[in-house]
Amino acid sequence: MRDVGSGADSRRTNEPEHIPSIRCCCSSWKRTELFETKDGMSCRDCITSHIVHQLRLNHVPVDILLPSSENLSSIDLLYAVLPVPLISVLIKMSYSYYRHLRDPNVVFSECPRCTVEVAIASPNEDSTNCICPECESHWCWLCNSEPHWPMSCEEFKQWVSKWDQQYFVDKYRLQPDEDLLRITCLCGTVLILPSESAHNTVCRCGHRYDKTGLMSLNSKYFPYYARSRKFHDLEGKPKQGDPVPVERIAPLQLIAKEFADVSGFYRMKLNSCILRTDSHEYVAQKKCSDRSGPGNSRT
Repeated sequence: MRDVGSGADSRRTNEPEHIPSIRCCCSSWKRTELFETKDGMSCRDCITSHIVHQLRLNHVPVDILLPSSENLSSIDLLYAVLPVPLISVLIKMSYSYYRHLRDPNVVFSECPRCTVEVAIASPNEDSTNCICPECESHWCWLCNSEPHWPMSCEEFKQWVSKWDQQYFVDKYRLQPDEDLLRITCLCGTVLILPSESAHNTVCRCGHRYDKTGLMSLNSKYFPYYARSRKFHDLEGKPKQGDPVPVERIAPLQLIAKEFADVSGFYRMKLNSCILRTDSHEYVAQKKCSDRSGPGNSRT
């Protein structure tokens, strides 16, 4: 008699073993990079699409399909799947969510100079001045402008236009019949100059303002040829160019005389500080470009 058990075992060993195919759940056939997730194997595109969809909906905390191991967390594994800018957005949103859970009164702001995001642990509307922990710049976290205590943001917005106008009136010492010109160059730079001497002023982009309200490229390093001299006056100033908007401002005394000298002095100091920091703007941005999470600010 035959052993039934041994025959069944022999047939079981002769049959080809069924090995399940390892592939992603999506329908695309070109999937070479697969990652082990909580729901099985998924490709890079499916994991990215799942996370991006949550970020667009502002769904926090974000559900990361990648399982964490003993030495690596889910965030560490994302660097092999997502681009670095997307991971930076994910970290910022997650930090903001969990920081609000721990401290509901926390306020986030951005440094206007180096664009570093900072967290203000104890916001107080009576003291809105902030100090950036990276570049040590000072600003108001409510309106993102320069510190203006004890004035409110609305009061400062009204007074800053008066200060700027009064500063240029005192700077150029205008005559009684002389006005200020607010000239918007082709590059977007706003020039405020006296009306009698505004012509022939060269913007930092190389365009020169003419009496007729035109901006043309500065020709200091490129002399005119004989055939093109007929288009220019005897002094060599160009007569052609692009028209720019020019606004005439009357030299009114907007600030009382006893405060005009003090405000003009500090406004001059502020403008000189801004000019000095413009040359270091690129260095500051490059230094802070790799910061992904917000820092803490001193108030």
